[in-house]
Amino acid sequence: MNVEWSTPRDLFDELDDEFGFDLDVCAKEWNAKCSRYLDPEIDGLKQSWSGTCWMNPPYGREITHWIRKAYEESQKGSTVVCLVPSRTDTGWFHDFCLHAEIRWIRGRVWFCNEYGKVGRPRFGSAIVIFRPPKRLKRGGEMCGKQCRRPGEPFDTHRNTATVAHCNHDESDCSPGNLVCACAPCHLRYDVGHHAETRWKNKHRDQLRLF
Repeated sequence: MNVEWSTPRDLFDELDDEFGFDLDVCAKEWNAKCSRYLDPEIDGLKQSWSGTCWMNPPYGREITHWIRKAYEESQKGSTVVCLVPSRTDTGWFHDFCLHAEIRWIRGRVWFCNEYGKVGRPRFGSAIVIFRPPKRLKRGGEMCGKQCRRPGEPFDTHRNTATVAHCNHDESDCSPGNLVCACAPCHLRYDVGHHAETRWKNKHRDQLRLF
């Protein structure tokens, strides 16, 4: 298959119902799925993306640039939903897609070219969703209140700044995953994750049976 094949309409429509796409970032007039789209002349790799974006990138070597761009734009606030080959052995998949939500597609996707010819690749496909990082409010104010009011004595617990990992993965120190939070807000943010971890540790031996 060459790199110019259109996303199946039924697959796109199902995702569009869920996400409501604003922009097709990698398209031509004949295969664009949104009224707003970026074609090769505009070059989506050189533009800023906004809103909720759909991306069915070229499947050649240039896919690395498109996946990196999708990740970078998500860090700026866009949601980017991608239809990609499930090439789990590639660097771009490990470097970027594993940090996103992945939905595996059962079977192979049938694509259509500009002339109506239908074909499918020899590999599987996946939907990869790059979402904006979940950010705490500036200063750790998740509750919407000031951490320390003017003239208020310093509280070593309440007013201590900490670094929170938005995805709870301490090995992921990318700028979009790190935020400053006061200690109480940080603890409240992590409470669900800590509860899940305690449950898994408590039932570890039972889980090994399955």
